[in-house]
Amino acid sequence: MERSADGIGGWLRKSATGRLLGAHLGAFYIRLVAWTTRWDRIGKQNFDRLLQEDSGVIATAWHGRLFMAPLWVPRNRRTIAMISRNDDGELISALVRRFNVIAIRGSTYDHEKKREKGGGEVFADAVQELTEHKALVAITPDGPRGPRMRAQRGIARLSIETGTPIQPIAYSVRRGKIFRSWDRFLLPWPFGRGVQIFDEPLWPPEENDEAAMTQYLSRIEERLIAISTQADILCGREPIAPK
Repeated sequence: MERSADGIGGWLRKSATGRLLGAHLGAFYIRLVAWTTRWDRIGKQNFDRLLQEDSGVIATAWHGRLFMAPLWVPRNRRTIAMISRNDDGELISALVRRFNVIAIRGSTYDHEKKREKGGGEVFADAVQELTEHKALVAITPDGPRGPRMRAQRGIARLSIETGTPIQPIAYSVRRGKIFRSWDRFLLPWPFGRGVQIFDEPLWPPEENDEAAMTQYLSRIEERLIAISTQADILCGREPIAPK
């Protein structure tokens, strides 16, 4: 079996067999951490109430805190994840399918390569999911390339144009590894303690102009930074700073 020049990590991302194996192992490990961690859930009633509304929901967390996102998938609610069109996205799409999450593929405009990466198409798909199917759509507002913990306009625009509320979520754990990646990705260890924070939902403004968009985007970013910092402090961790 030939492996990528990137080693086992490259093989897991680029090979169909590797992605299948990686998705199985990843899903198993997420469930292991979920089952063996003693979680404190703060504000979970906010999310529960929002899911009872007759509307779609946008759930959002920073890219570096994606690992436990499958924990937040509600039962009996169509759930969509917006995932980038790259090798990592292929692996993540295969993984989230094991949690009954549907992936729609695309990402924001790539300024370095000066090319569209399906952002317009995936935005239209997300609008349809929120308005027609009342789905829960999961978004990382600083993904897939950053800058870290800086919200991009797409999430605010999607919320305003569809009238959909946003549920900010964050988590941290006492035991785990912070990678030296652009997003400072947190990988929890099993058999520890952790915190999940569900902030009060953010409802979009009625205005759909530049000033309202900018102000709303700032609110989204501020709340996500605040609850991520709170989760880290509660777990005895040095908070990750935005870039």
